[in-house]
Amino acid sequence: MPRDTAPTDATNPVFAYLIIFGTSLIGAAVLYGGLKSTGVFESEGMELGGAAAGFVIILLIAKRIFFSLQRQHLDNSQNNQAREIETLREELEKLRSGEQPELECPKGFELMVSRDFGLGFAKPRTWSQHPEQHIGMYMTPMTEDIIKTGFRGNITITMTLLDQVPGLPDDPDEITNDELKAPILSAMQVCGGTDVKWQPTYIANRRAMCAEFIYQPAPELDVVMEGAVVLDAPGRRLFIFALHDALPHSEQSQQLFRQLLSTVKFLS
Repeated sequence: MPRDTAPTDATNPVFAYLIIFGTSLIGAAVLYGGLKSTGVFESEGMELGGAAAGFVIILLIAKRIFFSLQRQHLDNSQNNQAREIETLREELEKLRSGEQPELECPKGFELMVSRDFGLGFAKPRTWSQHPEQHIGMYMTPMTEDIIKTGFRGNITITMTLLDQVPGLPDDPDEITNDELKAPILSAMQVCGGTDVKWQPTYIANRRAMCAEFIYQPAPELDVVMEGAVVLDAPGRRLFIFALHDALPHSEQSQQLFRQLLSTVKFLS
């Protein structure tokens, strides 16, 4: 939307002086040269007559008029600026109201919305975001216990288009629970996990497969992986929510992870 872009800076003092001086000089030349006018200018300790008097008088009048117009211009510019700021504020509120869906936000959590992926949820406020190439990777707060353990818990959220997953039926409703297990089974194979526990469920009215297993990325380090593969049939997408955290810290992290899942909402 186009807006007025009038300058708000005051006129350069040298330029203003040249304008006033030039107009006064021209006025004096016309009045006292061409029109043969006369005049006297008196001030404390000084008296001028003829063209010099006219020049000073016109100079003072021009100066007053110029700076009056400049002040009016600045006032108008400030008013325009204030109106533009107010307009931007209103537009921002409209964007915010349209962007933020109705999400539950438990105490200690903060809302996260991705319009690109059509997903909203609430994450633990103290978990910091990691700059990775997916919707989100959130890390547990760094503490001495975490440092001693040698593993920092994290929650990752990724999305894959169904058309990019080989072997799935064209109709999302025909995808079986066993097929939803595939991402978790792949993670188990990579991590070397064992004793997986499955639980079919629904997340935000979407069919999902939850799972949990334990793996050892290093000797004497047991890490719990709890995940949820969510089938977004209307959007033809597959979302994977995964928590990795080391024992004994995993119990609290799992509670936070399940709270996060309870807040998930699809925007499409």
